[in-house]
Amino acid sequence: MQKELTEIAEETAEDGGGNVLVVAHGMSILSMISDMTEETPEGGQLANASVTKIVYKDGKFKVKEVGNTAYAETGTNEK
Repeated sequence: MQKELTEIAEETAEDGGGNVLVVAHGMSILSMISDMTEETPEGGQLANASVTKIVYKDGKFKVKEVGNTAYAETGTNEK
């Protein structure tokens, strides 16, 4: 996963940068970020539809947030 994420980030940077949405299973995401951060979500799992933000800059990844569910909660509250 690290190899593919790096490839996506480098291609995006070459095209001028921007946001990229990568969708994956929670366990895959946890595995991927395990080398990037010491932070782990409560219970060691990610909630369904949670968002993990990773920034790629100067050839390095930095995890900005893990398992944010605010987006799903906002959508649930809008009717």
